Amino acid sequence: MHKKIIILSLAILPLSLGLLQTDADAVRFSGGRTSATYNVWYSDSVSSYGYVSAIDEARFKWNDTSTKVNLTRVLSSTGTPDKYYVGTTAHPTWIGLQEGYKLSNSGGYVIATGSETWSFSNIRLFHNNMYRFNMTTSQIISNATHEYGHALGLDHTPDSGSSSVMKSGIQDIGPTTYDIQEIRLKWGN
Repeated sequence: MHKKIIILSLAILPLSLGLLQTDADAVRFSGGRTSATYNVWYSDSVSSYGYVSAIDEARFKWNDTSTKVNLTRVLSSTGTPDKYYVGTTAHPTWIGLQEGYKLSNSGGYVIATGSETWSFSNIRLFHNNMYRFNMTTSQIISNATHEYGHALGLDHTPDSGSSSVMKSGIQDIGPTTYDIQEIRLKWGN
């Protein structure tokens, strides 16, 4: 009985993660922001949970992948910077989440699909699950790097044997040659 539950749980996890990200062109979203040069803002929760340096390190890793990528930290959430939060979730396996937002016809912001143009992203790291999974600092940086990758327009990499920070799950990796190729195909060198 326990084996069936474990197998079913492992089968549902990739399916549930796949439902969060749709409309990808190869492993790149066909939509997303119109440029890879934009501002990012960290809520007070980032500092209170102690994640500023990990999220900065993840941002620097993407800035080093292409001259077209420039993520600049700002101290105000005014305008449309990507917004970074750290908190908790009731979902037992989520360690991070990125959601792109577009301007709706009524003037407010709504969640956009991967094929639509969005104005900004909300990115969340879930401290309770990272702590529960006993993630190392390198793994937390990798998680933040993964979520920044989504905000830059990359989808999950299929489990095809390629080494990629955009694979789902806990890993200790930065943008690989494969990820750099994908980001340059999306934005240029």
